[in-house]
Amino acid sequence: MMFGIEAEMIVVVLLGGVAVPYAPLSSYIFTFGVTLFLAGALEELGWRGFLQPPSLAAI
Repeated sequence: MMFGIEAEMIVVVLLGGVAVPYAPLSSYIFTFGVTLFLAGALEELGWRGFLQPPSLAAI
């Protein structure tokens, strides 16, 4: 019986939050990697100007 985790979830529910069970470390690492990849891709698009509005000097 893992009383520590159950007690934490009871406190979260009583405070009006959402209780989420722990996930394996590998799932956190995978999610972080995907987020980092997508954020880097968006940053590159903005930095190189593909997603920036056209300037008046280019017209």
